[in-house]
Amino acid sequence: MPKFLLPANSKKPPRATLMTNFTVRVREKKNADAQIDFVVQQGQMVVPIEVKSGSSGKMQSMWVFLNEKESEYGIRTSLENFAVYDKIKVYPLYAIGNVV
Repeated sequence: MPKFLLPANSKKPPRATLMTNFTVRVREKKNADAQIDFVVQQGQMVVPIEVKSGSSGKMQSMWVFLNEKESEYGIRTSLENFAVYDKIKVYPLYAIGNVV
């Protein structure tokens, strides 16, 4: 199974690896509504990415993922400007292509 997908005419792998061989664990708690939009691999690290359409939100799902998976950091992209909230790096939507 490939570690990443490449366009047919490309010789360079993308910066972030599309994970194709991993296990997903489903939270089965009653009324659990935590979800992460994307998960990418950067080196040996798995990085969760949340995409928000506005500039506000509690990032509750991100915190659950970071705590349960003991991830070093997560990425949020939205309409807000560059920022850092503890272990969450925030990038404006227009700049996310430079990150992953």
